[in-house]
Amino acid sequence: AFVDRGTRDCGGIVDVLQQRLGGIVEQMSTWLPTSHISAFNAAAPGTSHKLPADFQTVMSCALDVAHRSAGAFDPTVGSLVALWGFGAAKGPPSIPAPEAIAEIRRRVGYRLIQCDPECSRLCQPGGIALDLSSIAKGFGVDAIARCLDAMAIDSYLCEIGGELRGSGCKPDGSPWWVKLETPSGCPVENTDTILALCGKSVATSGNYVQYFIADGRQFGHTLDPRTGYPITHDLLSVSVIADDCMTADALATAILVLGPNEGLAWADANNVSARLCRRDGQIKLSRALQLFV
Repeated sequence: AFVDRGTRDCGGIVDVLQQRLGGIVEQMSTWLPTSHISAFNAAAPGTSHKLPADFQTVMSCALDVAHRSAGAFDPTVGSLVALWGFGAAKGPPSIPAPEAIAEIRRRVGYRLIQCDPECSRLCQPGGIALDLSSIAKGFGVDAIARCLDAMAIDSYLCEIGGELRGSGCKPDGSPWWVKLETPSGCPVENTDTILALCGKSVATSGNYVQYFIADGRQFGHTLDPRTGYPITHDLLSVSVIADDCMTADALATAILVLGPNEGLAWADANNVSARLCRRDGQIKLSRALQLFV
């Protein structure tokens, strides 16, 4: 949603935004066989690949968060995602054999990625499969916001898949209020956190919507790259507020993987504004978010 106080054609503005998003999809969608990321994932060992500017920006941020979180966030999890049957993988999700997980883990790890200092070129060492789904949506929100800024539209709320950025005010002068989602079934009432997004972004990573049940157990889609298995702790969702949505998106995933205790400690140590929701209904706010709200 945006407010244009001029006389421009809103349909034309929307067309510009859709074209911008289409370009991002062509670069980083694992669902698109002809995308740049799909080409890299299928490339022969030892080949070097020039990255388009958007892809370069996202990879640089992804590798930075991977390093800071010691691999809790990792852009090389594509093979694991496919093995468990999530993402663009064909067939229903299922529990892989431990031997298959061990084999795939040899090809997972952000330290395996060879790139120049600007991440403008990546070398495919062989068998590495990138998956940027936990950061690219946030980047898409940022890209749309920059397009609106460039068109002198300074009042808007951008949303892609639950990741948001707000700027300016609504026509009635009120801010763009956003209520952070509380996971369904959360036993504690009155746990809403409401934010006024004024030049800020928020992203949420959750582990309670996409899952499958096998052998009487529930397996969520959030994988721990360090183990090869879905996370097993009771942290259901993490929301992060940051200056840009790309960073918020990646940090939310990293904290979700780290878990309720280590994740909160990591958020505090790194001055991250985060809201953590546990299965028993406990809501924890990092120190930085307590100051924000």
